[in-house]
Amino acid sequence: MRQLAEKMRIAPESLSRAINGNPQLSTIQAIAKNLNVEVATLFNSRTEPSDLTAIIVFRGKAMIADNADALLNYATEIRNTLQNEEITESDINMKYHDK
Repeated sequence: MRQLAEKMRIAPESLSRAINGNPQLSTIQAIAKNLNVEVATLFNSRTEPSDLTAIIVFRGKAMIADNADALLNYATEIRNTLQNEEITESDINMKYHDK
């Protein structure tokens, strides 16, 4: 871990916090780049393969779901956040798809 942190030019403690929390996509990409692997490789489970691995990035924060319940929970959490902010699906579609 220390060697990877040095390659990334960050403190080992910062890397540890990022890995153990909900890292930003940029952190995940930096880790993958410095390990010379694809981002998806970081989420492959060697001990127990899963039929589902989803990486959801919402507002720069990465969330990882390895089962349908977790994926649905994240989707519900995101929907609730957007509804509380009164942002509609139409707003999102216009922002990302009508360029």
